[in-house]
Amino acid sequence: MKKNISILILMLTSLFLCSLAFAEYKPGTYKGSSIGKKTRKQSGLVEVEVTVSTNKIEKITVLTYEQSVKNRKYGPLVNQAEKEIPAAILAKQSLHVDVVANATLSSTALQLAVANALHKATSTYNPGTYKGTANTGGGKNMR
Repeated sequence: MKKNISILILMLTSLFLCSLAFAEYKPGTYKGSSIGKKTRKQSGLVEVEVTVSTNKIEKITVLTYEQSVKNRKYGPLVNQAEKEIPAAILAKQSLHVDVVANATLSSTALQLAVANALHKATSTYNPGTYKGTANTGGGKNMR
């Protein structure tokens, strides 16, 4: 089960990486979120704030990190991920960084939260409701 989750997370991260590979950002500060390791005691929520210039990630701040930070066995590694993943993303200017061993879900949640924020910084659409039509080839429009 963990292997399937890891593969799914890897695929989602790859999609974000591909879409952001040659991105030009709209300068500003953006928030992003993701869900990491969930338990009965924590929601797994990871929220970050990312500040970007036109072509550079300037700053990453972890706002919410509801991960297994107090777990006797994995807590130190989960805490390590909270510090190292944002720092590595800044240093490489890329989401493609190594995860912290035995804190894979927390590491990946941080990557996805940053990816979510960067996606907002690269989107060129305006929020709202849009309507469109398409010609099906039979001369009738679909709505």
